[in-house]
Amino acid sequence: MGESTDSSGPRSATSSPAESEKGSEGAIVSADVDSSPIGEDYLKLEKAEVRGFSYAITRDWSSGTPASAESAASSTVQEGTFELSELKVLLAELTQDIKKSEKANEKATAKALERLKQELKQEMKHANECLRQEIQQANERLRQEFQQANERLRQEVQLELRQVLGKIEERIEKNSAKLSTLADRLEHLSETFTNRIEIAEHLAASAEERAVNVSSECKKLGEKLGDRLAALEDGNRRSLAVGTKSGYKFFSLSSVDKLEQIYECLDTEDVCIVERLFSSSLVAIVSLKAPRKLKVCHFKKGTEICNYSYSNTILAVKLNRQRLIVCLEESLYIHNIRDMKVLHTIRETPPNPSGLCSLSINNDNCYLAYPGSATIGEVQVFDTINLRAANMIPAHDSPLAALAFDGSGTKLATASEKGTVIRVFSIPEGQKLFEFRRGVKRPQEEPTTWTGYFGKVLMASTSYLPAQVTEMFNQGRAFATVRLPFSGHKNICALATIQKIPRLLVAAADGYLYMYNLDPQEGGECTLMKQHKLDGSVEPANEILEPTMHDRPLVAQTYTSNSSKGYSEDQGAVGGAGMEDDMSALRLDDENEHPPMILQTE
Repeated sequence: MGESTDSSGPRSATSSPAESEKGSEGAIVSADVDSSPIGEDYLKLEKAEVRGFSYAITRDWSSGTPASAESAASSTVQEGTFELSELKVLLAELTQDIKKSEKANEKATAKALERLKQELKQEMKHANECLRQEIQQANERLRQEFQQANERLRQEVQLELRQVLGKIEERIEKNSAKLSTLADRLEHLSETFTNRIEIAEHLAASAEERAVNVSSECKKLGEKLGDRLAALEDGNRRSLAVGTKSGYKFFSLSSVDKLEQIYECLDTEDVCIVERLFSSSLVAIVSLKAPRKLKVCHFKKGTEICNYSYSNTILAVKLNRQRLIVCLEESLYIHNIRDMKVLHTIRETPPNPSGLCSLSINNDNCYLAYPGSATIGEVQVFDTINLRAANMIPAHDSPLAALAFDGSGTKLATASEKGTVIRVFSIPEGQKLFEFRRGVKRPQEEPTTWTGYFGKVLMASTSYLPAQVTEMFNQGRAFATVRLPFSGHKNICALATIQKIPRLLVAAADGYLYMYNLDPQEGGECTLMKQHKLDGSVEPANEILEPTMHDRPLVAQTYTSNSSKGYSEDQGAVGGAGMEDDMSALRLDDENEHPPMILQTE
């Protein structure tokens, strides 16, 4: 038994045939394992497992007797303790080997990454070089294609240019033929024109003879006209009416050297319109303080005959022995001058902000003219006796700027805002009689230059020219001119015979009256003879002074306050006439009474 026990101990210490076989298998396995640190650790773990397995077999074999079991147990414990210490050492070595392997793996990974970077760089260089070569090849192909396209385009353009040049040459040849034909025609026209010039010269010679005869006749008529003007001296343009800030004044125009004030009224301030019925005592007044109210007064008696109020500002007042016209911006009121009743109202006229209108002074041809359009120069002619429209005259292309009747009421002069042409029409027919263009027509003289000679020939041959050209050549020019010593002031002018000499009178809003001499035979530029301040004082002859305002009263007189019985009209004007005695006292039918000059100051 003891031998078996002892034999069991050594047997346990040694390996059994199975163990030897297993050990040989482990040796074989270890021989196949890589010699790296991780392979060595794996072999050590295999050996530990084999030993543990042998200890378990030895325990199973020695379980026959208690004594052997104890000895086997003690020996097993010792060996297990020994093996445990070996396992700890193996674990420590294994831990170190693992750390070493991690470091080795990191280095190997870094080296692999570096190798990979180098390989990528080389591949990138190779790829870039290939791409560059491909781009160069593509550029070369594009350059060749572009050159080929340019060559094709150049050839096409050359072909088209050859075709265009061929067409141009054909046209030049055709035009050359036409030019030669035109040259032949011009030569023929030149011959024809030369013949007509000879005819025109003959006509000019005959016209010159007629002009001499007409000139002598005109001189005779001028002498007769001068005699008639001298006879009318006492009755024509004998007074001047002036509106001022303090009232209004009347001046006598009987002398050149002296401007005599015959009346002054100071009871109405800011008079903007003052109209006197010829040389009678009837006067119509409008003030800026009451621009919609018209007062009709008997200034010699100092009484107010009547007053009317209108729906809008009064822009102009015109009167003769039959009618009194009140002009608003878009309507006209026609009053009977004998009782001041409203006879007719012309409503919805074109806008007329300047109050442009004209009333004939003739009793038989008592016509009223006013603009018929705000955009073109149409003139509406109205019969104020029969109260009906007489005619519409298309006078100008531009809006109207001036209207004026002659003394007989059978002619109407018009001018547009352009101010270059004055046209005269027959009334009421509306036929154009004359046309005057701005400028001076010089006396007839023998031409000294080719231009003057040609102009004379053209004037003589107007019958051969078109109607428009003939009309332009036949337009009358200014007979006389006046150079005013001011600009920008509102003014009026009139022709009058003073001291047996024709005079041109210009009253301006600068406060002066200018008197010019007019040569009725030669015309030309008029001479300034005298200028008068409109306050009655005298200025030195031919001396232009700075305009000043003079409102100093010379004669003070006020109206008496008379109450007048009135009536209301339904035609837009409200008021009435109650002074029947004053109206009957007016000399409305006196042929010696003539219209005065009226100056309306601002």
